[in-house]
Amino acid sequence: MFGHQVKLFKDLIADAKKENVNRHCSVIEVGMGTSELFSKIIDDVDMLCGVEISQKFINTSYDLHSNLNKHKDGKIKLIQGSANNLCDVIKNDGVFTETERDNFWNKDNLRLTCMVMNTMGILPKEIRGDVISEMYKCSGAGGKLVTGCWHKDELQTGYKQFYSQFPELCGPCTEADFNYQTGDFVSSVTD
Repeated sequence: MFGHQVKLFKDLIADAKKENVNRHCSVIEVGMGTSELFSKIIDDVDMLCGVEISQKFINTSYDLHSNLNKHKDGKIKLIQGSANNLCDVIKNDGVFTETERDNFWNKDNLRLTCMVMNTMGILPKEIRGDVISEMYKCSGAGGKLVTGCWHKDELQTGYKQFYSQFPELCGPCTEADFNYQTGDFVSSVTD
């Protein structure tokens, strides 16, 4: 399934470049986790900006992907922050030079704002609307917004191959935290 998402982004970027070969293209990912998508499309874009609530994920991204680490102070911008304030987080973070910030927000820049893998599935329902609204704002006129979510049939695989394998990143969870029939994350934590 992930291969299909990578292909989708490569196709969207290639289509934008067909219209204008010099067009600046940026991908913004909400909840980029370990930056798997970025590691696969880094050579296709001018800027990659990930906004992640967890600094552990940001550090792990650079540890896992040497091609991202190589461009850490250039075209890769991984920012710790909340997607509830996506545009402000990006505008106010000190990782951009003035020129990079101007290029990023330029009206002619194609901004593909996305939330892939299972970020939507684990995002608290009460903030989903605000996050999607921020993603639309970030994409801007002429931009694109892409969301994806694991199909319920893939959720158990996701739990076994990712969530249970990385408790230091995802927090402790058990299979009881997932409803495989509906494809939902169901927190077992009570108030």
